[in-house]
Amino acid sequence: MEPTNRRRPNAGQFRPGPDQRRHRFTREECQAGFWAAVTSIVLRYPDAIDSSGRQPEARARLETALREEIERLVEEYKNRIEVVFAATLRMLKATETFIRF
Repeated sequence: MEPTNRRRPNAGQFRPGPDQRRHRFTREECQAGFWAAVTSIVLRYPDAIDSSGRQPEARARLETALREEIERLVEEYKNRIEVVFAATLRMLKATETFIRF
């Protein structure tokens, strides 16, 4: 005897047709929501966002982090290049006795 599936569909099961939960926001609705959020933040935290809608402190932190990372990478590669250059010079000096220009 085959088992029968007597499960009832749950409330979250997909049903064809219109459903408010599947609403797609238009560009205008998204922009209105964005500016409402900016206004709300400015009213609660006046120094959080400048007049262009940007976060000056976050930008400064990002610039500092990027500068530090660039300096670290430059120093790291500079050290690598020095090591390779020194090894190349040693190899050239070692082969000078064998090769005469």
